[in-house]
Amino acid sequence: SGLALAPEKKPLTATSYGTGELIAHALAHGFKEITVTVGGSAVNDGGVGMLRALGYRFLDARGAEVGCGAQDLQKIVSVDGGGRMAALSDCKFTVLCDVSNPLLGEYGATYVYGGQKGLSGEQFARVEAGMVHFADVAEQYLGIRCREQAGMGAAGGMGFALKAFLDAEIRPGIETVLAMIGMDERMAAADLVITGEGRTDAQSAFGKAPAGVGEMAKRRNIPVVLISGALGDGFERLYGQGVHVAVPCVDRLSSFKYVTRHAEEQLKRAASRAAKLIAIGRQIRGKCTR
Repeated sequence: SGLALAPEKKPLTATSYGTGELIAHALAHGFKEITVTVGGSAVNDGGVGMLRALGYRFLDARGAEVGCGAQDLQKIVSVDGGGRMAALSDCKFTVLCDVSNPLLGEYGATYVYGGQKGLSGEQFARVEAGMVHFADVAEQYLGIRCREQAGMGAAGGMGFALKAFLDAEIRPGIETVLAMIGMDERMAAADLVITGEGRTDAQSAFGKAPAGVGEMAKRRNIPVVLISGALGDGFERLYGQGVHVAVPCVDRLSSFKYVTRHAEEQLKRAASRAAKLIAIGRQIRGKCTR
């Protein structure tokens, strides 16, 4: 289901079935606690493919099983869970996600991340309508409502499927990782925090690493410098989440080939510019305190 593993982008037909197969394999081998890390997916199927691999059936008006791609969501009228794997009932699921988006709407799975998966033009509205329809059917079948919760839009809606159908605990991936490495204790003695990201844009504010690091540093009143491979639209959102300045590595018009071949050199130049900004700030502060 991973975007980096997909030979080509097929946003209407790509499914999370393979992720479901991995979970089924773990269940078949007796695992009782499973952590699913979701992010960077090539799918926008609401997790239907994953659930199908675990024994759920999604039926159309004639009672026939529908496909499990984004283009099929609108066809679903009922859910049959009679064939779900029995081992699911004895398994605790935890989801680590790197985004906090809800399932639907302007900041949901389709409109925020659909473009990077290959959606374009009228496909956005079409797929969003299918996702709304699927959420209606699923929540009515399960007797719950969780579409608005943070993380439901992760991995093309897999966060929603895992929470709604498998009662998974949704945890922010960045908070979990920061706790594992003892970042809060490390920050206690820091005067400055430097973090990084491959590409920074509006999506980065929704649970990505710079947002998590920035918020933690903000609580300690520690300034944060973000060095990013490139800056895209909306990166400024991070300025309200503890990041003080974002410095791009790509500082001139260049081909992708040039950028990848000279990544180390560009990173050094970005670090140098960041250091100069810090030096300017210290100099100004020194003059103000005289």
